[in-house]
Amino acid sequence: MSYDVLAFGDSITQGYWDVEGGWLARIRRKFDQAAIDNNTMQASPLFYNFAVAAVISDDILPGFEAEARIVINKWPSIVIFGIGINDSRIFNGQPVSTPIHFKENLEKLHTLAKKYTNNIIFMGLTPCDERRTTLVPWGDHVYTNARIQEFDNVIKGVCTEQQAIYIDVMESFIENGKINAGLLIDGLHPNDAGRELMAKAVMAKLAEILK
Repeated sequence: MSYDVLAFGDSITQGYWDVEGGWLARIRRKFDQAAIDNNTMQASPLFYNFAVAAVISDDILPGFEAEARIVINKWPSIVIFGIGINDSRIFNGQPVSTPIHFKENLEKLHTLAKKYTNNIIFMGLTPCDERRTTLVPWGDHVYTNARIQEFDNVIKGVCTEQQAIYIDVMESFIENGKINAGLLIDGLHPNDAGRELMAKAVMAKLAEILK
């Protein structure tokens, strides 16, 4: 039996600045190739990317069910949320969100997703290279690792409380105790190598669900 895999999130989930289309597209290609090689197309997961650049958790909530219902019907489903790094940012000198508000939104998203599936995954956040994100080129936005870590801890906590799956992404970007800035193409978005690390982390969790 096939699965629908739905991803909701921001530009990192959407696949910005990745010539292979992002971590979700990389996963889809791996499953598609395996299905072709083994002639098991009917059992291959179907992937849907609903991510939109620059969104925060406030933006995903209103349209989640409408988008989910487009896809979720007769197949078992897996819902992946890759959100939070934009919630953590400072814009025009003011925080975009707070950890408390972000937690409330994640809990609401989990409740909505739970109506359709028990297979709910929250991606942890990637770090930033603060030398390039204390003011990014695309506007008056500031990202810091202290804020990102704070919001990542919220994601982890919600997953523990709600018994959802948490994927630790941060650990893949740490080398010898330091952030590997070579995995970030512009200081914030992972490059091709960084997205491949994310794809591998998600693939491992999907394999557990699909086995």
